[in-house]
Amino acid sequence: MIGTTHESMFFISQVGSNTANNHDDYPWKDYVDQRFRDIPVIRVQSFEQHANTLYAIQKKYALKLENELREKDYRLLSSSQSFMQYACHKDELYTKADGYMLRTQAYTEITNFNQPNNNETVQHLLNIHTNRIKSLLDYFYDEQAITSFQYEQMHVERSVCQLDYLFFTPDITHPNGQVTFEPITISSLSPFMPICRYLHRLLAPIYYNKVACFITIDKGTDIIPSLEHYQQQGHLKPTTHLITLHMNDLYTSITHESLLKTLKRFLSEFAVEGTIQGMTHAAILTLTECLLHHQYFVYRNCIFRQVKGGGTGLYLIHILIEIYLFYWQQPLRMYQNQREIFVRCFDHLFLTWNEPLEKLDEILNMMDHFETSISYQINIQIKEIRYLEVKIRHLEDHTFYTSIYHDWKYEPFALPILRNTLSLAPPSIFRLALVRAVLCYSQLQDFDIEQQYIEYSFLFHRYSFKSIRALVKEFLCEFNATDLLVSHNQMTYDKLRQAVLEYRQHRLELQRERLDEDQKACIWYIHTRLKGAALSHAKRNPIQLLPDCFQNFSDSLKGIKLEIIGIPNYPSNTL
Repeated sequence: MIGTTHESMFFISQVGSNTANNHDDYPWKDYVDQRFRDIPVIRVQSFEQHANTLYAIQKKYALKLENELREKDYRLLSSSQSFMQYACHKDELYTKADGYMLRTQAYTEITNFNQPNNNETVQHLLNIHTNRIKSLLDYFYDEQAITSFQYEQMHVERSVCQLDYLFFTPDITHPNGQVTFEPITISSLSPFMPICRYLHRLLAPIYYNKVACFITIDKGTDIIPSLEHYQQQGHLKPTTHLITLHMNDLYTSITHESLLKTLKRFLSEFAVEGTIQGMTHAAILTLTECLLHHQYFVYRNCIFRQVKGGGTGLYLIHILIEIYLFYWQQPLRMYQNQREIFVRCFDHLFLTWNEPLEKLDEILNMMDHFETSISYQINIQIKEIRYLEVKIRHLEDHTFYTSIYHDWKYEPFALPILRNTLSLAPPSIFRLALVRAVLCYSQLQDFDIEQQYIEYSFLFHRYSFKSIRALVKEFLCEFNATDLLVSHNQMTYDKLRQAVLEYRQHRLELQRERLDEDQKACIWYIHTRLKGAALSHAKRNPIQLLPDCFQNFSDSLKGIKLEIIGIPNYPSNTL
């Protein structure tokens, strides 16, 4: 099937639809690659010259393909950004993963399961962690540094704990086509997860709602209102520079001491009462320090400890990095003209600049001198630049034109690539892709082209014309814009765009309200092994997973919020 040269391959998993044509009627059956035995794999030619060859496979054959590849010592890996999959020889995976661990120096090997007398190591670590957490919580409760409610919310049950595990996923979005690997940590059953969740709930509304609400965005299209306001105010000049900074390896580059130092500063500046919901700063810092210094995980039959940064599966790490970057970026904000745009979506920063570039160089050199943990790529343009999924063009009439960025190495064969949507069903992705298109394009003709692109993508994934038409109509009905089907003109589209803009603003307001509510809420987290549609249904109806005694006495649940946590399949050596 695969030659001896250890070639890598890119696969598109066709998600399909119940209303799609079956395989016998599929028009591309003559393009099936004969190298794959008994698996209908279609060879696809990319739209980008010199790009890697793509292969498409129906989702139902994915497991069979994975097993066949494994027989040849290949691994079929899901991308962290899209429904793409990357097949490579295990030597490539291990070499690049080991290279990452060596380069970042973020991990220390503790023990190897192949060594004698190590069978009880995981149990020993879990016992130590749970006992340490209990001792800390008991101490802080006795000292009145935390409330009884907070004690219960952070309490850990030893019987459900498992050690974290780490794996590497391919990042296939690099501009030059290079495939890199990034670490993903699974921490759903970590003994520190209750503390992690609660501290995140304490800090998140302060940071996102009060401190950084005007400079933090969730996705590329959130920058468009700022661009429109900027040009309307006449700030866009012929010499205006458009600048992006992409920070590298944030989860593995910042020392624990630096994260704790900026957290301490943040608490002193923005929680001046000395407590948050009754928890003292000292308790917050000590619990955070304990979590940071005891991050153990299993990887390739070894136990490691993370000695810099934190695992991607721990919610608290994300906001600790956000707080760290908030202070790291302050010199840029301090010296930047206040009329300029400055926004950041975690590791992607965008700003406009009308000062001499020499001044920018001085600021960045100063930042690099005082903080060596952060490495970044900077891109400075005048005419056109990409920020996340949005392309921004500076036109000759001194206005901005925005469009959706498409990676033609994989698109339109891959489903639309949106941030944080891999857990969503394809119809939800279709809807969000249309929402993104409306937010990005002010002109109907541009939206029409993007809609066609989205539809092509779903056609390739074996959705029928009929089902796609139904999804479009459902979208227009949601925003009271079915008139666009009859009166296809700019005025009708403007009404749709206004409705979508209001929807997006409302979603952001609800997001902020939820952060405020969760800070004070009593939340029960219910673990389940359910997957796919069953998990989605359970999240919408969480009470169904409770014992009958609770379901029959729903009044006893008043004031309690239920949240369903889907548990992935853990390796057996994490118990």
